[in-house]
Order: sequence, then C-alpha cells, then structure tokens
Amino acid sequence: GATELSISFSSYTSSDSVASFLEAQGLAISNYDVGSTPYIHNFDAANVDIVDGVLNLMVLGGTKEGGSVSSSEVATVVDNILFGEITTRARATKVPGVCHGFFYYLASRTESLQVRLSFIFLSSRSHLTLQSPPVQSIGLEFTNHGSTSTNKYVPYDFGDPTVDFHDYTVLWTAESTQFLVDGKMLATITENVPSKPGPWLFNSWSSGEPNWSAGPPTEDSVLEIESISGYYYTG
Repeated sequence: GATELSISFSSYTSSDSVASFLEAQGLAISNYDVGSTPYIHNFDAANVDIVDGVLNLMVLGGTKEGGSVSSSEVATVVDNILFGEITTRARATKVPGVCHGFFYYLASRTESLQVRLSFIFLSSRSHLTLQSPPVQSIGLEFTNHGSTSTNKYVPYDFGDPTVDFHDYTVLWTAESTQFLVDGKMLATITENVPSKPGPWLFNSWSSGEPNWSAGPPTEDSVLEIESISGYYYTG
C-alpha cells in the first residue's frame, strides 16, 4: 500500500544538527558537483539550513566567471519511489537567475538511462511567446523528461510566489503526471511517464544558461520549504 509522507520543519531546534534532523525526517543533504554549462554548479551541504521552522535551500551569489555556482539540494532517503502524490509547500526567491525543482529523478550509468519528472520554478526566463520580441517572463515548467512535447510552460496566475507560500503538487500514476498549484490542475502529461523507481529531490541551483536558469545570481537567494506531504508507493 501507499506510504504517507508528512515532513514539517517546525520542530527543529538549534540543539540538533540540520543534517541529523533532516535524516530523522527521511531527507538527506546532497553534496556533489554537476558539470553544467556555461557554469558548473555544486550542491553544498553548507547551503542547507532550517530557519524559523522553514527549510532554506540557498544559492550563493557573485560566482566569478569560470567558477562553480554554490547551490543546494536535499533528497528522500527512500530511493525507490514509484508513483504517488507529493506536495511541496514553498516560497520562491525574489533573486533572478535561479532554478528551483521538486522532482523525481533517476540516472543509471549502467543503462545510460535518465528519467525525470519535474515541477520547476524559474526565477527568470526568456520565454518565447506570440509577441515579438519575446517577453521576459518568470514561470513554471512541468516536464516528463525526454521530449519537447512533454515539457509545458505555465506563467503565474496565482499571486506572487515570492511573497506567499503555495502548494506545488505532482500526482504521478502509471498513466500520467499531473501538476497542480494550490489544488488547481495546471497540466497533465501522458507521454514519457516514468515507470522506474527512484528518489524525490528538492533543489535550488543556477548554471548561467540563458534559456534556462539564467544567472548566475548576483546575490544570495533562498528557496523556502515549509512542508512536504502526500503519499507514495515503492517499486
């Protein structure tokens, strides 16, 4: 049957280490490099904190050309999630040039396999619209990795995501992935639906790629996560 997921950061106290508190909640802090371009980025445990009962995932500003953008990520300790409904209650950064992601991801070198479904917030994005020239627009990307036809962009129409916390939900079944904000269905994708188990990741990063994360940010940014809830199955 399904396993309930209910993670809150409100009971954290400074007497705990952040890593041990998160581990007790079923989350592990990532610490590795990503060979992105034009800037590489690294997930650094020092950029993960809990402040006033809220998980903070930071991206440090001011990366020099040729440097690595210091970013942050946590992942579920359970690494064989296969289907479920996961809601991340979060507040996005006001700082442009950052990508926030709440997603399932599986990469297997032995099978040359890369599978992802993602709920991605872009704090700055040059999005091609029917207008010419293209307008600069922040927005959400919903993706079943593997095809441009399974990548959908949705602009914000639910208030300022940098002011208030909102619920970002992925409902993943064998037939489809559905993406909701504050309970409102914004996209359903039925192609390239992942069918292999893996972990769920929560991260904030920048690679300086002008058509994706943009940036890197000129000042420190913080993605705030208030809670993670829902249920999942394993496979």
